[in-house]
Amino acid sequence: MSGAIRLTRWCVGECIWVALSVLLAIAFVTGFVGLAEPPAGELWASLRSPVNIVRIVVLSAALWVWAYIARVIHAGDRSALPRTPRGTSARVA
Repeated sequence: MSGAIRLTRWCVGECIWVALSVLLAIAFVTGFVGLAEPPAGELWASLRSPVNIVRIVVLSAALWVWAYIARVIHAGDRSALPRTPRGTSARVA
């Protein structure tokens, strides 16, 4: 696979992970606002308050970093498989 295609696939994958992190963070903050804060006004107005915007940004970043670390660990497991040279048996005599 060429380098440009590999880079494009990586960028699209990262964009998808960031979007999923933001959506999950919005869902968490919406649940928090709905349960913890008194229903003084509209939910959308509560979500747009500065403190909740900061919560969404920080939680999205934390979720993305967590997912990135999990993917790196998972990819490391696949590349750490024991390898044998071609033409040799994997059995130990």
